[in-house]
Amino acid sequence: MSSFYRGGFTACFSVQSAVDPGVLPRILAEFGKLGLTPLRLTCSQLGERAAEMHADLQFNGLSSDQVAAAANRLRRIVAVDSVLTYEKPLAEPGGSALPANTSQTGKAR
Repeated sequence: MSSFYRGGFTACFSVQSAVDPGVLPRILAEFGKLGLTPLRLTCSQLGERAAEMHADLQFNGLSSDQVAAAANRLRRIVAVDSVLTYEKPLAEPGGSALPANTSQTGKAR
């Protein structure tokens, strides 16, 4: 199974948790069980004294049911506080995911 196109959208997951060195590997393991590698992964520490971790992941090829099931599994991980999901249109192969009138900062040109 590949993370390349199998569906009509890119699934986005936003995971907020306590800062713990074991949380990110557990998050990635849930998608590894599906044979998926993230198209994009960003992770940063936030909050007062960097006490919170925020991870954003994007995948192609998941159905809406798979997105919901994966989010529910992520919510069961110890130290995960919240999981938000979003489905956005796929970018053209080799193209930008941004509309033509949007810059990289998200501001209109």
